[in-house]
Amino acid sequence: MSFDLKCRCGQVHLRLSPARAGIGSHALCYCKDCRAVAKHLGADHMIGPRGRIRVFQTRPDRVTLEAGGEHIACLQLREGGMHRWYAACCNTPLANSFAKPSLPFVALVLGEREDADCLGPVIGVGNAASALPGDGETPKDRGIRRLIWRFLRRTVSGRMVGAAARSPFLQGGAPIAEARVLSDAERRLARG
Repeated sequence: MSFDLKCRCGQVHLRLSPARAGIGSHALCYCKDCRAVAKHLGADHMIGPRGRIRVFQTRPDRVTLEAGGEHIACLQLREGGMHRWYAACCNTPLANSFAKPSLPFVALVLGEREDADCLGPVIGVGNAASALPGDGETPKDRGIRRLIWRFLRRTVSGRMVGAAARSPFLQGGAPIAEARVLSDAERRLARG
C-alpha cells in the first residue's frame, strides 16, 4: 500500500511506500518555523488547530517523486536551516529535510488530511509551548523521546543502506533546487 501526496494544483506528486506506521513517525509540530513556512507560502490550509503542522518523519528512500520535479523549490528560514521543500506551481509545502544531504531524514507535510490514518496514530507532539491561543485543550509536548529514538534508529539504518542518496530531493548528491533563504523582513512577516 502507498500514500500519495499531491500539491494543491496536482502537478507535483510524491508517493510514500510502503505506507504504514512502522516506517516512520506520525507527529504534530507547533513550532513557529513550520507555521512560518506555511504562512509565507500562503498555505494556511496546511495549518491545523492551534497552529499545528502534521508531519510524517521517515527515510527519504521511502519517498518517490512521481511527477512534477520541475516545480519543486526549496526555501530556508535562515542560512544553514532546514530545507523546506514546496511545489512552486501552487506554493504547497511538501517536506522538510536537513540541509546536510548525508542525513537520511525527511518529514512529509501532511496538512489536515483525514486519510493519514494508514500512517498510524500520532506518537509525538513537539513545541507545544509555541501553540497559538484557541479553543479546546492546550497541547502538551509528548512522545519526544520516542520520536528521537525512532529518528536515531532510522538515521543509522538509513546510513547503512545509503538511503540519503535515494532522496527525491537530491540528484547526484546535491539538492534538486537551490534553497532561497528568507530575508529578515520576510521571516518576521511570516511569523507575525
